[in-house]
Amino acid sequence: MNLFLRCPYISTQPGPRFNVTAKKEVVLSAGSINTPQILMLSGIGGKDALVNLGIEPLVDLPDVGQNLIGQSFITH
Repeated sequence: MNLFLRCPYISTQPGPRFNVTAKKEVVLSAGSINTPQILMLSGIGGKDALVNLGIEPLVDLPDVGQNLIGQSFITH
């Protein structure tokens, strides 16, 4: 299992890049749409898809972002 102990981020766009470090693993949660997007932009996802987008693959996880389904909302 790969653990990521450092997480780069930019607080405002454009802005300086910061690195957050952790003593244990970093948990990423940005919702059902943004979490797969952030993972893939970070190099975590299907190797072929990442290479086609010009992103260097760090971890080959082909299922990232593949199980998204539309949600119907009913308001009363």
